[in-house]
Amino acid sequence: MALASDVSPLERLLVLLFPGLRQDRPGARGVRRGLWALSWAVGLSAALYALAVLLLMLLFRTVGERWWLLWLPLYMPPQVVLLPLLGLVPAGLVLCTRSLAVDALVVLVVVRGYMGLTWSWFTPEPT
Repeated sequence: MALASDVSPLERLLVLLFPGLRQDRPGARGVRRGLWALSWAVGLSAALYALAVLLLMLLFRTVGERWWLLWLPLYMPPQVVLLPLLGLVPAGLVLCTRSLAVDALVVLVVVRGYMGLTWSWFTPEPT
């Protein structure tokens, strides 16, 4: 197995620790398939999390307090929406680094769009 750029950091570490994984053995193929499946699952869960956050923000804007299931999430601190990133970011660092871009986009949407955070050097001075 060559150390290509599309290989996850965990797979690179396993190849360095266990050189037998480089050869085309049945056990090595199973390990590579398992790592591929884990990487795919992390990427898919990051994408589904991003869709869920966007749907939640859309529901907050359009439905708001009119639907009883949104009452509690509407009044929770906005940082609670970011809690799943405590598991997704480390898994993305180890298994699927491409999912970190989706996670960063979610953080940007929540912090800038939902929480309304602005930095003072980007806003004009009041007159």
